[in-house]
Amino acid sequence: MFGTIFFLTKVFTLYKKLIMSTIKVMVGDREIGTHSVSKENILVGRAPEVDVFIPNLSVSRKHGRIFKKNGKWYYEDLCSTNGTYINNSRVTLCQLNSGTELTIGKCKIIFYDRISSKETSSTYSINFSKILEEESEQKKGQVDESIKYDPTAVIKITPIQTNNKKQIKPIAYVEVVDTKEKINISEEVVYIGKDADCKIRLNGFLIGAKHAKIEYDGENIKIISLKSFPAVTVNGTKITERILKKDDYIGIGSYRLRIRFF
Repeated sequence: MFGTIFFLTKVFTLYKKLIMSTIKVMVGDREIGTHSVSKENILVGRAPEVDVFIPNLSVSRKHGRIFKKNGKWYYEDLCSTNGTYINNSRVTLCQLNSGTELTIGKCKIIFYDRISSKETSSTYSINFSKILEEESEQKKGQVDESIKYDPTAVIKITPIQTNNKKQIKPIAYVEVVDTKEKINISEEVVYIGKDADCKIRLNGFLIGAKHAKIEYDGENIKIISLKSFPAVTVNGTKITERILKKDDYIGIGSYRLRIRFF
């Protein structure tokens, strides 16, 4: 009897391994790790506490996450410094099919979904805004504790003397995604960078003195990139300048901001 129970336990364990999704980490043609997917939210990065550890300096501490929603798997880049790529195209949020290859720094991770391997939907067939809205509604204003941004990525909002600047009635504000700090758009120009006179100050070796600026002309709120690297992105797309719309995400390196309207 005990022999039968032991045999059935071994068979069940083997069956679980066969149907369980896996993540393979590659450097060139060399496999450096394989991870079984045992939960529905998996952090990927260089920090020791992540689920899929990638020991490479080009990988951010909390580079991205793989998560399951409505029976499908997705990957979200967590505003990493060097980004995540599929076929040389930078992605912020994408659906994962079995065999999807993600390039992170000098490494490649390959996702294998043992159950949904017959999915035929496109990697890019995803409503970015809808996914974020649904997740935001589920959290009901609470910060997802499974997503911790790099502790070195500090955003400081500094009060500035505005005697010589034209004041406008604020209609919107910029929100720091992970801390919920906010700065009202109450001037014609708000600078973002590491200079002391920037209203939104970012630290970091590669951050420019004035890295970007937000302009308000009384009708449109526009963000303008003043430095090419790290790139300024809106909803994951590199921009030179862009008129901002409600809930647009602004990325600069590992920093993440969002435009909100009152």
